[in-house]
Amino acid sequence: MQFQIENIPSQITATEFNFSDGDLPANWTSTDFSIGTPCNASTGGRADGSDYFWATTSDPASGFLRSRFVETSPENVENGGVVQFFFRYGNDDPQPGCEMPEANGEEVELLYTTDGGVSYTVFFDGLAVDPNWRGSSLPYYNNNPDWAFFSVEIPAAASSKNTSFKWYQRRSSGDVWDNWGLDDIVVKANPPETDSWKMDFGLGSIDNVSATSSNLLYSKLYPLSNVSNIYSVTVSTTLTDLSEYSLTKNITVPPSDTTPPVIEVIPELTFNTDTGSCTVQLTLPQLGTVTRTDNCQIVSIVNDKPDLLFDKGPTIINWTVTDSASNSTVVAQKIIVVDNEDPVLTIPADIFSSTCSVVIGVASATDNCSTLTASYTIASNGGIIGLGSNTLIWYVTDGSGNTVSATQLVTVSDTTAPVNIAPSDITTSTSINSCNAQNIVLGSPTTSDNCTVAGIVNDAPSSFPTGTTTVTWTVSDTAGNISLSFQRVTVTDNTPPIITPPLDVVTNDCTYLLANPTVNDNCSFTLTNDAPVSFPSGTTTVTWTASDAFGNTVSVPQLVTFEDITNPTITIVENNLTINADNGSCFATGPNLGTLITNDDCGKASSSNDAPSQFPIGETVVTYTVSDSVGNISTATQVVNVLDKEAPTIRARDIVVSIDNQSQLNISWDLIDNGSTDNCEIKSFEFQSNEPDLVLPKK
Repeated sequence: MQFQIENIPSQITATEFNFSDGDLPANWTSTDFSIGTPCNASTGGRADGSDYFWATTSDPASGFLRSRFVETSPENVENGGVVQFFFRYGNDDPQPGCEMPEANGEEVELLYTTDGGVSYTVFFDGLAVDPNWRGSSLPYYNNNPDWAFFSVEIPAAASSKNTSFKWYQRRSSGDVWDNWGLDDIVVKANPPETDSWKMDFGLGSIDNVSATSSNLLYSKLYPLSNVSNIYSVTVSTTLTDLSEYSLTKNITVPPSDTTPPVIEVIPELTFNTDTGSCTVQLTLPQLGTVTRTDNCQIVSIVNDKPDLLFDKGPTIINWTVTDSASNSTVVAQKIIVVDNEDPVLTIPADIFSSTCSVVIGVASATDNCSTLTASYTIASNGGIIGLGSNTLIWYVTDGSGNTVSATQLVTVSDTTAPVNIAPSDITTSTSINSCNAQNIVLGSPTTSDNCTVAGIVNDAPSSFPTGTTTVTWTVSDTAGNISLSFQRVTVTDNTPPIITPPLDVVTNDCTYLLANPTVNDNCSFTLTNDAPVSFPSGTTTVTWTASDAFGNTVSVPQLVTFEDITNPTITIVENNLTINADNGSCFATGPNLGTLITNDDCGKASSSNDAPSQFPIGETVVTYTVSDSVGNISTATQVVNVLDKEAPTIRARDIVVSIDNQSQLNISWDLIDNGSTDNCEIKSFEFQSNEPDLVLPKK
């Protein structure tokens, strides 16, 4: 393979800054500046909206010149390079802080120093100031200046290991005058020249070439192959400053020889197993010769069975012939190994037993191939070991069909009862609509006999009552030996009664007598309810409960709605009562009002009357009120008539008057009354005279 190799050096960024904030990179210096500009935003900012340097404050050390500058850190540019940046002047809008320089000496120049700032040299003055600024065509200077990009080659005189670059405005008119902006400064250094090459072609070795040329034509010989191969190739170049650069790529090497070898057909062979073994150990000469041809060189002939140890049965071995280009041909050969060696069988001795449960022993068998287990058949008594003489034929057959057999005699007599294990106890429920369990599947007892089971019977009834019934199982064998076992069948009643409650009731009778529900049960039952002696007003839920003898319980509700609309009765024995006033009083106190008779079917809640504590003279109507427990009310009235039977007490004083017959005398009754009284009040006074012509006063 031939390789065309070329080293295309690219410039290296030595230092850069985009003025994203006010913190300069290490070893950079400048006069004070702003991030952004006070210019009109539509013309002052970067198109991408990024921050930038804006010259404002001048260098105090420059005195009246008011200079401004930005200087990079010292960098290694001994092989040259470029300085790139964006630049613009102020707008002269005239907004303070955004004023363009107009005079010579106010322009910005690009300088370099290689001696740490002892001396500076101008190497780019392309940022000139145009005195005819109003008609200037410079994009970074005209009346609406825009940012301009500059890429300045580093001159040979500036190529050193310690070069700094300085943007310098020698003079200005002050902080808000002759302003300018700077952004995205990048100093790129050219790399050193090529010194040597080192190449790894993916073959496990390194080729070193001392060649200073940046272009190299190199040839490499790859191994023979019949397929395309991918190699990882790494080429490295070392520059004169001892820096190293490398490139890794995958290459595809096409095949050099694709013609495989030709092999003649190899015959099929058959061998017997080695004695006492299920394998045969062969040698290469026993397998024959592999005949082959190739257009190049055969480098190997192998098969996939290098130990040549073959198991019984057919085995396919694959012969692979490979040439120097890795082309290979595979041909199969069939080797058949046959097992014709009989197994070895050893059987137990003959047996004489008093029981049909005979341990006949275990036969053993060995074979050169198989792990064998001997089997037997009973050639008498219908294929079972029974009373009398029994013939057992033991046999064994290996995996290749080689068979051997031998005979054992077993003589049996039987005095042992059969094994009888009753079925599991059963717990079941009564049948539908019955207090018994019917059609019970009892199962079968577990039985065995050293000889033969002759019969199995039980005494189970046709149907089982509730409770526990014991079933006896009887098992007999052919020799008449009998054994018994017992099974318990427990029948429970899990069926609850079926209860249909009476219809819901609406009544105004608080002592309503409930009807009985309809109840059905497969056995017997009891019936209860929780009805109260008398029903309160509203709806009462009566729960009817039916329970049978096995504790199965079912409950249903009945709603009884009672509404008391009957008023209580009230009877006053003395409807009209006449009494006398108390002696010396004009009223009667605490009279006996007689008997009051009240009644209510559901219970009286209260009774009252509005009788006063003192009954005045005359008729007083007393109202009686009776209420029941739900608020029904009845009233009745009684008239109480109080009589004043006590006469007034009269007291008069004597009066002596002298008049002539011509005079007229008027006497007030107050002069005559001397403190007359009555238990109530004096209604009137009247005087009577024995003198017919005497007129006395009245009141």
